[in-house]
Amino acid sequence: MIENIPEAEDLEKVALRLYFNAWTELVRLCGISDVAVYEAFGYSDASPEAKKELEEEKQHLLQWSQPDLQVIYTMIQQSLEIGLKAILCRISPFALLLGSDIRTWPSKPKDFTSYRSIDAADLPKAIASLSDTPLSEEFVQSFHEFRKNRNQIAHIGVFQTELEPHNLLKSLITQFGELYPNKNWIKERLKLAEEQISPYLTHKRYTETTMLWEELEVVLPIIENKHYKTLFNISKAAKRHVCDHCVQEAYAHDAGIDPVNVRTAVYQPDTKSLNCIVCGSTVEYMLRDCSHADCNGKFTGKDYWEEEMCLLCGRNNESPIG
Repeated sequence: MIENIPEAEDLEKVALRLYFNAWTELVRLCGISDVAVYEAFGYSDASPEAKKELEEEKQHLLQWSQPDLQVIYTMIQQSLEIGLKAILCRISPFALLLGSDIRTWPSKPKDFTSYRSIDAADLPKAIASLSDTPLSEEFVQSFHEFRKNRNQIAHIGVFQTELEPHNLLKSLITQFGELYPNKNWIKERLKLAEEQISPYLTHKRYTETTMLWEELEVVLPIIENKHYKTLFNISKAAKRHVCDHCVQEAYAHDAGIDPVNVRTAVYQPDTKSLNCIVCGSTVEYMLRDCSHADCNGKFTGKDYWEEEMCLLCGRNNESPIG
């Protein structure tokens, strides 16, 4: 009997672990400099001379990041390949042996890894033939592009194309929607963060929610509407409000995170409630207009110091609650 026949869940878990490791590194590179922060949070009032200097610094950092980006690129490709194998394995684990030369098989049943598996280039076609939900043409083209470029990096060690972290980050989001359409991105991110040791090695109070918030503070301003829908199932235009539960869970103030940059509660008209897309909690609020003329916020809550705060702009209102 063949031993250690793979299971789709195990392959998927490895694929997601690689996916989020690549994600973490990309977010780090996107937010590593003041240049990225300036761009992300829309500080467009800098002088032309300052903008030129920032652009030059950005280009310098981009060149400096290429070796790291190439390693991340190979990680993304590996995640894609294993993710596709998980889909095929869900149909049948023996579908992973499609196309292999029977003459290379062991003479008697052995460990499954002793058998040559399907060529990575054939994975999209095999899934298209056997699965009820074939992959999009755009995804298939992207997969082959990743595979071709990864081979140059891994086998030749020379890759001339300049990689850009923001674009790779957006590609990762698109890939998640394609490979895991029935999964919740936030839940999967938090689940993996719980299994990582890094939150427990820091000297400050740090949780998986802290990790997620640090990432979202960088990511939210730079992604597009379609990415919002993939990650959070909401429009980028949707008004997001501060979730006080997440503020506490992320130790936001200790971590130096401005809660206004990571607003995660969205108003649900049918239930007249503010529901958080991260923790799922219902945010307590009072219907009270923000006291600041440049804000049209309607919901008031309490901040870290128990003072009245507009849940949209994050600023304190004049009179305390209660």
